Amino acid sequence: MLELNTERLRIACLDLDNFRLYIYEHGNMQRRIGIQATTEALPDELQKVFLSAYEQAMADKKNYVWYTVWQIVSKIENCAIGGVCFKGRPNIDGEVEIGYGTEPAHQNKGYMTEAVKSIIQWAIKQDGVMDVIAETEKSNNASHKVLEKNGMAIYKETDISLWWRYNGV
Repeated sequence: MLELNTERLRIACLDLDNFRLYIYEHGNMQRRIGIQATTEALPDELQKVFLSAYEQAMADKKNYVWYTVWQIVSKIENCAIGGVCFKGRPNIDGEVEIGYGTEPAHQNKGYMTEAVKSIIQWAIKQDGVMDVIAETEKSNNASHKVLEKNGMAIYKETDISLWWRYNGV
């Protein structure tokens, strides 16, 4: 399994089997990758979101890394503290979009800043990737700080969202 490591985190790119378990048998996936099971079931809303991504990954198996969940694991606690994902392969302009979330008990500890830094560094080294982008709600100040600390800048604004870019060139 592809894995990124930082000082405090392991960021495990779930293969297709583990991605399926992540959606349908969440606790079993956690045990299977050797971490403490913190929850047995993924919330229904997330299940629906990731099922669509899983279907895309199954249709493009050789590029599954762009659709799957990258599970963020605390090295000290050996438990999942969040996840990060790409929202598909690089587009024609070389952009890949990231999304991420942190478990409430692990927020405000700098974990997501550390994880996003690692995933940006990995992505920018991949063929066809020029920029990493992210969309946040205007009111999500915690997410804004994560992106700012990782060198991303706002490049577009809508009524409800801010769009951020890390330029890898």
